[in-house]
Amino acid sequence: LGEFWERFLRGALNTLILAVAGEGIGIAIGLLLSVFTLSTRAIVRAPARVYINFFRGTPLLWQLSFFSFGIALGLRLNLGPYQIAILVLGLNAGAYSAEIFRAGIQSIERGQFEAARSLGMSYFKALRLVILPQAIRRVIPPLTNEFVILIKDTSLVSVLGLTFSQQELMAVGRDIFSQTFNATAFVASAAGYLVVTLPMIRAVTALERRLRSGLTGIGA
Repeated sequence: LGEFWERFLRGALNTLILAVAGEGIGIAIGLLLSVFTLSTRAIVRAPARVYINFFRGTPLLWQLSFFSFGIALGLRLNLGPYQIAILVLGLNAGAYSAEIFRAGIQSIERGQFEAARSLGMSYFKALRLVILPQAIRRVIPPLTNEFVILIKDTSLVSVLGLTFSQQELMAVGRDIFSQTFNATAFVASAAGYLVVTLPMIRAVTALERRLRSGLTGIGA
């Protein structure tokens, strides 16, 4: 595989770009949806729940295929497979991030919100200044874990037929195997995912340990 290392490096870079862009979109969507799901108004809460249940209840592979071949081609949208991949990964991550943010917000003691409201803060001001800063600290580990999962999920993007320069690690390994019939290409793809994900897994563990000790100190 000596002659293909450059392609694997480019595939690893594309994998990171897809994951980082998708996670960025997902966090923005998830934070907004989490606020909607906590609303007491059904007209606000229901659409958010429908979105979350849809993207959590259908396979990511189906979502990629449907948005690429059903929506983009059917509506003749000027979107390439790379852009579609980032969009769908972001929409999918948004559903999972919303549940993470919702759990984080609900883990904050209700009394803090009531105290902020008693000081004259509006609902959204109390949420922004009092609740969210504490909730975000608590959701960093699960969000990081979600990012690790998203990195691995980028392997499904290979079904969209990315161009040579857009291929991620899985597509690179499969393409090289089809040329050489050398299964080592798949081993190299797996090694690439491990190089990317193992440091993230260690970061999740370190974050959880650090935040757990910090919260214990505060409680003491």
